[in-house]
Amino acid sequence: MFQPIVITLKTLFPPIVLSGVLYYLCRPLVRLLHTKAKLPKGIAVLAIYAGAGGLFALLLFTAGPAVLKQFTNFIDHFPELTAQAKNWIGQLQDNK
Repeated sequence: MFQPIVITLKTLFPPIVLSGVLYYLCRPLVRLLHTKAKLPKGIAVLAIYAGAGGLFALLLFTAGPAVLKQFTNFIDHFPELTAQAKNWIGQLQDNK
C-alpha cells in the first residue's frame, strides 16, 4: 500500500542530500566572491560551477588516456586473471 511513497522517497532523497552538501560546500566561496569580488550571488554560483566543471574536464583530458589504457589492459587480461583467481580459490579450498 505504501510502496509508491517509498519509491518516491528513494528517488528524491539522494538529489536533495547532494544539493544540501553542495550548498554547504559552496557557501563560503559564494560569500567570498560576493563580498570581495562584488559579484552577484547567482554569478558567483555559476563561476564556481564553471570552475569545478573546468577542473573536471582538465582531469578527464589529462588522466583519461592513462585510465583508458589501464582499462583496455585489464579487459585484455581478464580471462587470465579469472583463471588465476579460480586456481587460488581451488588452492584455498584444498587447504581446509
